[in-house]
Amino acid sequence: DLPPISQIAFHVRQTRAQSELYQAFKKYRKKQSSERGNNFFWQYQQLRPIHNHPGSLLFPSKQTMQSLAKGDDGTNEVEWWKHVIEKKGENEIRAVTNSNKIVLLLHILALAQTTNEKVLVFTNSISTLNFIEYVLTLEDWTEHVPSLAEKFPGMQLGGWQKSKHFLRIDGTDNASDRGDRICQFTS
Repeated sequence: DLPPISQIAFHVRQTRAQSELYQAFKKYRKKQSSERGNNFFWQYQQLRPIHNHPGSLLFPSKQTMQSLAKGDDGTNEVEWWKHVIEKKGENEIRAVTNSNKIVLLLHILALAQTTNEKVLVFTNSISTLNFIEYVLTLEDWTEHVPSLAEKFPGMQLGGWQKSKHFLRIDGTDNASDRGDRICQFTS
């Protein structure tokens, strides 16, 4: 039996990198037709990777790359954020501290590690899962998030290995594999 579920909602402020990307999108959106530029779902789809971490833009799913449509101005929809990444550099965009959500996630995971608890992270974005997997495998989280060293002094955090320290379950897995991984997680 699973313990009772507990859910907590946090308000997390956006970072400077997220703000810069939102501003770049606003400029791009003005170039789009009013039908497309004012479409909430299209805007959400474009901004979704940034909500969780700007580095998610660098970890697109294969499906996303194959289905990128041309914008009204003839440019590929990925181009609206390319200049921000070129200006800042990919390493800067990947910095864990560019998203307070990911920093908070690492704090939750570190706390769970101290209490030997399991954590289920849900997102409907493959690129965000790709980025989270990248972060989990970083050798030393405290180098990337100094507040972890303050809150969890002396703890070895990071260097997680897929299928050993964390499981990834997403829609690209066949149903049988998903079922096996869910059983593995709950055991």
